[in-house]
Amino acid sequence: LPKTWFGLVRQKPPRISDAPGKKYCDFGYHMTESNACDKNACTCSSGSAATGIDCPKHGSALCASCDSGYHMTKSNACEKNACTCSSGSAATGIDCPKHGSALCASCDSGYHMTKSNACEKNACTCSSGSAATGIDCPKHGSALCASCDKGFSLDLTLFESGSNNWTGGCWETKCEEGHSKKDGECVEHDCLCVFGVASMGKDCPAPDTVKCASCVDGHHLDGGICKVNVCQCANGVGAVGGSCPKHDHDKCTRCDVGHRLDGSFCKVKTCTCENGVGAQGANCLQHGMAQCASCDAGFSFQPTSSSSLSGICVPNECECVNGEGAKGKACPKSGSLNCSSCDVGYHLRPDGGCLPNVCECKNGADAVAAAETTDLKRTED
Repeated sequence: LPKTWFGLVRQKPPRISDAPGKKYCDFGYHMTESNACDKNACTCSSGSAATGIDCPKHGSALCASCDSGYHMTKSNACEKNACTCSSGSAATGIDCPKHGSALCASCDSGYHMTKSNACEKNACTCSSGSAATGIDCPKHGSALCASCDKGFSLDLTLFESGSNNWTGGCWETKCEEGHSKKDGECVEHDCLCVFGVASMGKDCPAPDTVKCASCVDGHHLDGGICKVNVCQCANGVGAVGGSCPKHDHDKCTRCDVGHRLDGSFCKVKTCTCENGVGAQGANCLQHGMAQCASCDAGFSFQPTSSSSLSGICVPNECECVNGEGAKGKACPKSGSLNCSSCDVGYHLRPDGGCLPNVCECKNGADAVAAAETTDLKRTED
């Protein structure tokens, strides 16, 4: 059968001789500028280009054969060979003699190259334990354990200077401080603790010993034991447990009679008093309220409730006949007779009373009080 290009049968085209001034070349040749027929020459990267009748169009990309390490595609191009490889890098080009075949150039970490150029998982050896495999075994066949049997410990040693290759065997375990052997294994000491976190390891002298490392809120360490916090409180009751943030510090929860809670402290209740001295302590029913214990001179205590303890200081008010009664400091005692001023026709005595005015009259009767004085004056006129 004749050769084909892209499904077409290769054959000579018919000559066309009836076109005046034209000349045609045989199939596989092309017309030059000087009307000469030269053999077609195709191009080819990484191989030998087709020529002549095998090159249907001069200058087109078409390979006749490929270089070593390359293979022919369906479009007659040369493409670099690419092998396949599991767990490694596949061989390519000249290192891959047959495109698509299984052939590794290098292996991933934890794998080694077999004689058939395949990548196989590394497998180390181990006595008294489980051998490392794959990426945990840097060198296939070397002695390296991944884990050890009970009572044995892993000891790693660098066996190749400047590398990351280790060897390691399983040796009988010696427990470090804070650990004890239990069923062939070293177990960390774990103490006991109530109301806190138990000490462990080096801080725990022996398993199941009572020793706390720290305490929950409201408790403090005392000789390795968690005890309840108890706060101090002057004039009241100290906080206990979670209400006491730090043992033996000042913090009150409630106060004695006559005291009030101010932050963490119990302070004396103090009442206010205008024109007197405010009540304090048990005599002050409510801190800051108007409640007098004693009054200034000229003022008297006036109860404001059924309780005789609650009251205010009001100005003293004296009584006065024929005048205005004294008030405040001028009145030493409410209800007593003491005038601050007298009505018309009366005058103030040194003892605070109001007496009628008495006028003298020569050759007539003395006037008494305001009305009589007025009549006398009118008669004289």
